[in-house]
Amino acid sequence: AFRLTKPYAPFLENATLGILPKHIWRDVLPAEFALSEYNLRPVGAGPYRAVSFEQNPSGRITAYILESNPHYLPRAPLISQVRFEFFGSGAELEDALSKKTIDAASVPSGLSFGLPRVFGVFFNQNSSIVLAEKSVREALLYATNRSMLVANVLHGEGVSAYAPIPPSTFGALDSGELKTKYAFDPSASALLLQNAGWKDADGDGIREKEIDKKTVPVSFTISTSDAPDLVSTARLLQTMWKAIGADIKLSIFEIGDFEQNVLRPRKYEAVLFGEMFGYDPDPFAFWHSSQRNDPGLNIALYTNPRADTLLQTARATVSSQDRERAYQEFQRLILDEHPAIFLYSPNYTYLPAPSVYIQSITHIVIPSDRFGSVHEWYIKTKKQWKGVK
Repeated sequence: AFRLTKPYAPFLENATLGILPKHIWRDVLPAEFALSEYNLRPVGAGPYRAVSFEQNPSGRITAYILESNPHYLPRAPLISQVRFEFFGSGAELEDALSKKTIDAASVPSGLSFGLPRVFGVFFNQNSSIVLAEKSVREALLYATNRSMLVANVLHGEGVSAYAPIPPSTFGALDSGELKTKYAFDPSASALLLQNAGWKDADGDGIREKEIDKKTVPVSFTISTSDAPDLVSTARLLQTMWKAIGADIKLSIFEIGDFEQNVLRPRKYEAVLFGEMFGYDPDPFAFWHSSQRNDPGLNIALYTNPRADTLLQTARATVSSQDRERAYQEFQRLILDEHPAIFLYSPNYTYLPAPSVYIQSITHIVIPSDRFGSVHEWYIKTKKQWKGVK
């Protein structure tokens, strides 16, 4: 039994860990966990057990084979073997689907599940005199065409996001209301900037304003990783925001370099990135002021005493209604101050063959959750007389 000194709502998720046998992992350093070969030979008590894997000459895993665990309760899985195949390109995957050599795949159309992830642009107001002005951040908000981003970046497989907690996640604000309030409106952006003194006096297409006796343009740099979706998003934002007189530069980094030399030391003016929530939608790590510095994840460097109190209260309450109210009030504070512009929340899409019967899946947090009921899946077959073709 566990006895906590005070209520802590996310405790169950924090206590839910995979099996780590001591005799296997005790000599592996934490920093080596991700690259350990033991990850390919997991030990568990689930419906399947890992039996083998295949690699190509370069060492890339091309297949991973599972067999049913006869000791799984209440009964062994209906499908005796599951084989995962990994393809080097989308064309190879499509070819395998057309030839029916695989029975299911992660593809752009099929069973679609919303993921508790939100992507956005997070502002470091300490590094940019321009972004320190609320009028500029609000103008950028109204100049953001989320529908275009969902269509062109996610190919329709996602939804627009307007707030810190992703749509369809516990504590989320009403998406319909937010969509109306923060609809794409570049004319409103232009008016906000004009009223705040940001004008294009020299006709070069970039708005400027005199601050401390210096002419300052609406200009800043968005930093992001070289993930294709993020690069595409950054380029679209660059075009959208240029239309209202903002000069946006892009800095694209390899993911390791990005995390180590940009995110961790907070060396950016604005950063395009995503936040992934767990089974418990606790935004504390992303928005509490105590998390502003590395290893915290408050990449907007946001600080607000009331927001801190609400996040702490939500963690400590056992009432789901009180917790939801705290999360929603917290989000309204964020939406009033605009320390970030939220863009979209992606879907995860999975296509099973018609012959594969999958038990209904209502919610997933990570892609592997789609296998939560895999022991109940089965393949539809037809009886046939022996010797008859």
